[in-house]
Amino acid sequence: MSVGYSGGTYVPPRSVNYGWIGESWNLLTQEVSPWIISQIIYIVAGFAISFVISMILVMVGGGGMSGMWRGQYSSPSQESSIMTNAVSSVFSLAINVFQASAYYRMAVKQVRGEPITLNDAFNGATGYWQMLAAFILFGLLSFAGLLACVVGVFFVTGLLMPALALVADGESAPRAISRSWDAMKVDWVNAGLFSILFAALYLVSMIPCFLGLLITIPMMYLIAALAYRDMIGMPARFAPMDYGVAQAGVWPPPPSIAPPNPQTGAWPPPTGQTGAWPPPTGQTGAWPPPQSGQSGAWPPPQGGNPSGTWPPPQDPQSFPDDPNRPQGNV
Repeated sequence: MSVGYSGGTYVPPRSVNYGWIGESWNLLTQEVSPWIISQIIYIVAGFAISFVISMILVMVGGGGMSGMWRGQYSSPSQESSIMTNAVSSVFSLAINVFQASAYYRMAVKQVRGEPITLNDAFNGATGYWQMLAAFILFGLLSFAGLLACVVGVFFVTGLLMPALALVADGESAPRAISRSWDAMKVDWVNAGLFSILFAALYLVSMIPCFLGLLITIPMMYLIAALAYRDMIGMPARFAPMDYGVAQAGVWPPPPSIAPPNPQTGAWPPPTGQTGAWPPPTGQTGAWPPPQSGQSGAWPPPQGGNPSGTWPPPQDPQSFPDDPNRPQGNV
């Protein structure tokens, strides 16, 4: 079950979890359409590019287009084959990097709990060059692991498991490789064993006419995002506040909607209307009241003590029934 982030500080468990395989499967089944349909599109595009390169090979090395249609062309030369293969490799790398950039970003979004669409599978231009640099670094380190008794490549792959997902989330390639290595090395044995296990699952998925790769390839990207979440710590993304449609009396109003004009009883109400606060100076019950000696005014006028003013006059005769009042003139 994926973990959503709504704020606060998330502390990753920092341990390789074999349950990532099951969790990646659950995530894939929740959003299967973007993953499967986009892979089919990439496969068709790859075959189309390979066909175009093959036609170039025939035209360059076999007598051109007219000779090809007449059946009068020779086998391509070794030099043209090398050149065409080099061009084909460059195109393949460019497409693979573009696809990986889009898929890792889509996997990170889904693990984070954000919705994904088919358009996300073709958003590989964002961060493309950092992903290309990460591919090169990843390849060099994997080759070094291959030299270490072959099995070392699985441990290198395990140590770099979340690296490309981290690049897709905005980290630079060298920094992502370093952070991934530091995070995974605390459980490097399980990281290597996990890579071996998933490699075996990947090979098994190729048996039914390679159709199983439509499942294991998305799972590979999702597992990288899950490792990023649990081994490094995936920061949350906060959507902008949506106030919805403006309604009368709603507070606070949407930022793009001007507040309504002041009405009777509004707070603060416009000066001069009934019920306004503070009320206009000079009206009954105004606060502070006008300084004209009105009954109940506060403070009272400073010239005399009209009836009802406060404080009252200090005349002891005004309290004949007070038992504590001193008798007589004091």
